[in-house]
Amino acid sequence: MTVFLQEMTHAEVRRKAEEGAAVIIPFGSMEQHGLHLPLGTDLLIALEISRRVAEKTGSIVAPVLWVSLSKEHMAFKGTISLESETLVKVVRDVVRSLSLHGFRRIVVINAHGGGDAALRSAALEANTNFDVSVLYIGPSEVSSLLPESIQRELEENMDIHAGVFETSVVNLVRPDLVRRDQPSKPKMNIERHVLEALNLAKGNPTLRASILSSVLAKFNELSDNGSLTLLDPLNHWGEAETEMVLDEIAEKIAEVVRKWR
Repeated sequence: MTVFLQEMTHAEVRRKAEEGAAVIIPFGSMEQHGLHLPLGTDLLIALEISRRVAEKTGSIVAPVLWVSLSKEHMAFKGTISLESETLVKVVRDVVRSLSLHGFRRIVVINAHGGGDAALRSAALEANTNFDVSVLYIGPSEVSSLLPESIQRELEENMDIHAGVFETSVVNLVRPDLVRRDQPSKPKMNIERHVLEALNLAKGNPTLRASILSSVLAKFNELSDNGSLTLLDPLNHWGEAETEMVLDEIAEKIAEVVRKWR
């Protein structure tokens, strides 16, 4: 049977709730990802990880919530951004709806760093106000689940946005959306003290995320094409390596979901 909520009947959803299945809510964004990746890159990544976790755990994947907080990208055409309070209200209403149908475990998988703080707050509020348990997994958690060698390579090369990781995943799930004829390696303009601080935070995705959130106010001032990486993203991983990385991330999350009752 399908893992996607929108493809189920209400009777099938009722049975999944009675079985105690978890519901996974993928969160992405609608924002620029350089010249070589689509605006929906984050939603594609969140949806792919969510699908893999659901297939391993018998969970349901809710429709991806595709818009988030992306004001730092508004200088680039096509970006759509919510206000923080709007995003929190959307999460609250979605979780409340699911709880009214008998679901007690909700997993939020967020692939967009800009919405991280608001979604953490929304998850805490839902845990406090509804008869549910919400497990939040954001970009820093996903980064910490990468194989150690890959995590180290991405950190050392400032692979932050529209870089090798994101390009590799989009190339796997929607290769037709990768523009190989466009310049992908950016000219970055990040101050030295920020680079030094990030270097001190190596191996600590949460601290790196906090440092980045303090400086990434306007991406158009940090990069000539919207990407942030020292690598050329079009020299991405092959399909087999990307499959391995995604499956390892999904299995680690699935292990938590299976034990989380």
